[in-house]
Amino acid sequence: MRAQPKGQTRLQPVGSQPHQRGATLIVSVIVLMLITMTVVSAFRVSKSHTQAVANMQFKDEALAAANIVLEDVISLPNVETLVGSDGTVPVRFVDINRDGVNDLQIALAVPRCVRVEPSGSSGEENLSGVESNVANTGQTYVLWEIQADVTDTATGANVSVVQGFRQQVGTIPASCN
Repeated sequence: MRAQPKGQTRLQPVGSQPHQRGATLIVSVIVLMLITMTVVSAFRVSKSHTQAVANMQFKDEALAAANIVLEDVISLPNVETLVGSDGTVPVRFVDINRDGVNDLQIALAVPRCVRVEPSGSSGEENLSGVESNVANTGQTYVLWEIQADVTDTATGANVSVVQGFRQQVGTIPASCN
């Protein structure tokens, strides 16, 4: 028989190794399951955060689109001209990201007359006269309220915006009587 060099052990045949109990395998499976559960949990949290950010982005875009349309309405000399002959307000579309596709649909409600204020009832009489160089025109003011319902054309998500504004008019509109 040959002599073994010092520091080396002799390999034993497979059948003669001591019996292993499998503890390493069980611990490895448990650790792997814990890692998998951690990854799945992180994925779910990330997904919910992404959805929350997308909802906030839609809300901001919807408010911007509603403000665009409402500014157009407020700038009309008479908001009653907004209402068509059938008594409805036409639906408008906005391409918020300017890609050539209408992203948001804005349905305006018929403007509602909240109240009529005769000239001088809101404090503007203090602005007229020589010192302010503002003439008191004797105009009437109408307080309007209008609602814009914004719907995402791709997802169907919607937001409602209610806006009030004051408009100076020469004659009291028929809807305020």
